[in-house]
Amino acid sequence: MLALLLDENISDEITRQVSAKRPGLPIFSVIDWQEGRLKGVSDEEVLRSTQEAGLTLVTYDVNTIPLLLVRLANEAFIHCGIVFVNNATMRSNDYGSLVRSLIQLYDAEKEADWRDQLFFLPPPR
Repeated sequence: MLALLLDENISDEITRQVSAKRPGLPIFSVIDWQEGRLKGVSDEEVLRSTQEAGLTLVTYDVNTIPLLLVRLANEAFIHCGIVFVNNATMRSNDYGSLVRSLIQLYDAEKEADWRDQLFFLPPPR
């Protein structure tokens, strides 16, 4: 089942808006999840924590996360999915599009197995 953790570069307002529109959608922000213990930590620690919790990471970090995944693959690390958002197709301050896209992704993929899956979030339809 798809459950999302937004990295700290995505406003926690997104979690509030998504939750208001889809109360059953499990979505959390690094800012609030586990009392913010992942705020400011390394990408690797965030990935390892999402794996332990069964959460799919949502991030705009299309530069360093892929390199980290290559390194972790050498350790046979299995993540619970990464949803990349490209700032060129969906700006981080476009809350409406981001909220609609995340809801559409959830509606379409909520039952999918997200282990080791990578996905680029398209703009909403």
